[in-house]
Amino acid sequence: MSINMKLQFDHSLLRTEIDKNIKSFDLYDIFSNLPSGSILVGGFIRDLILGKVIHNPDLDIVVNASALEVGNGIANKFDGKLVVLDKERNIVRVIFEHISFDIASQTANTIIEDLFSRDFTINAIGYSIDKKNILDPSNGIADIRKSVLRTYKEQNLIDDPLRMLRCFRFFSELGFDIDKSLLEFVRSNISLLSKVASERIQYEL
Repeated sequence: MSINMKLQFDHSLLRTEIDKNIKSFDLYDIFSNLPSGSILVGGFIRDLILGKVIHNPDLDIVVNASALEVGNGIANKFDGKLVVLDKERNIVRVIFEHISFDIASQTANTIIEDLFSRDFTINAIGYSIDKKNILDPSNGIADIRKSVLRTYKEQNLIDDPLRMLRCFRFFSELGFDIDKSLLEFVRSNISLLSKVASERIQYEL
């Protein structure tokens, strides 16, 4: 099978699995109220690729709008509870009896640029909720298949040094190898963690 055919096969299977899980967690009505262009990202997609059985999904949604306004509208319409996780970065959590998910505002001009700015490639895979297609600009699916932790660019870790600590959490949880250049960068820049609030470090640990 050629690389392009393998990629199309992976995307097709992943779309099917995501759609099946959205249905099983009864999220269709909620997701249909998200603004156009919203995407599902992060751990939920990564875990589906890894074949994990998901009971309490780690759902992260990026919207090209105010996350606070979107989250508040959904919470009110579907009787959920809204929690502001980070007012400055515009990140909220909407909690229901059976599930909760985080909503963040898009941080770049385009959704592709937003995905490029994420911590690791394995978490930079998106699913367009309205178009139902897979977005994988940094080849995160391939890195998951190879069991390797890699960042698209080192600046992503400088922007949020806590991600360097998160690197070792994923190493421990997933058993992935750490890309050699990423490991060298972390070793040389670990002092940047001193800029991170102790509460965030404790939570990550």
